[in-house]
Amino acid sequence: TLDPLDVVIMKADWGEGKNSQYLSSFTFGVWDEKKENIIPVGRVASGTTEEELKYFTEYLPTIKTTETPTGIEVQPVVILEVGFENIQKSERYTSGYAVRFPRDLRIRTGDKPIDEINTIDDVKRIYKTIEGITTK
Repeated sequence: TLDPLDVVIMKADWGEGKNSQYLSSFTFGVWDEKKENIIPVGRVASGTTEEELKYFTEYLPTIKTTETPTGIEVQPVVILEVGFENIQKSERYTSGYAVRFPRDLRIRTGDKPIDEINTIDDVKRIYKTIEGITTK
C-alpha cells in the first residue's frame, strides 16, 4: 500500500452521464522542486461523494481563473488527499510524472495549509521506490 498524496485542484471538468451536472473530474498538482509553482501530476474522477460533487460544483466557480472548453481552471486552494496505485513517467503532464488510478480520499482544505502539500520530489521518491515492482 502506498501512502496517499496531498495535492491541490488545478482544473475541474464537467462530468458525463449521471455526473453531467457536476464538476466531477479534477486535474491535481503538487509543488515543483523550489515550491514556487504547482505542477500537474494527475486527474481524479473517483472516490468523490455526491455531496462533495455538489460542493465542488458550487464552490469552484467562485475561484475560477479561466474558462476551458470542458470546465474551469481554478486558484490552487482546494486540497485533496488522494490514494493511488502507481506512478509512471509521463509526457502528458509538464511534471513528467502521472499518478495512476487516483481516488479522492478526503478534502484537506481547512486542516492542511497549501505550503504543506506534497512536492514533485515526493512523487519522484515514490516512483523510484516502486519502479520495477508495480505494473508499468
